[in-house]
Amino acid sequence: MAIFQDLEVDNFYLLKMSENDSIKLVQVAMATEKCVLVYEFGEADSSFWKKKDDTIFEIVEELTEEAIDEYEALILEDYDEEELSEMEDIEEENDDEEDNDKKKKKKKKK
Repeated sequence: MAIFQDLEVDNFYLLKMSENDSIKLVQVAMATEKCVLVYEFGEADSSFWKKKDDTIFEIVEELTEEAIDEYEALILEDYDEEELSEMEDIEEENDDEEDNDKKKKKKKKK
């Protein structure tokens, strides 16, 4: 059986957590020494922590960049222009915050 340590950070996967579970789209957002933070995409997006040695019933597929782009395009079809603009603004704010955090960490290292 696969374990969460087998998944790479920033990659997207289709997983079955147990034999009777439905297939879920997930992305590993980050890893610590003993755990991984997993984003699950669906009707209600969520995130959760898993120990690296927790088992996965089946890694159905690791998705390509093209497959992720196609998925995002399908999801975005459901939003109007105002909602898309708001999501882009939030994404830009998050990117700015990440850049600032990286700069702070570099300064601390010096």
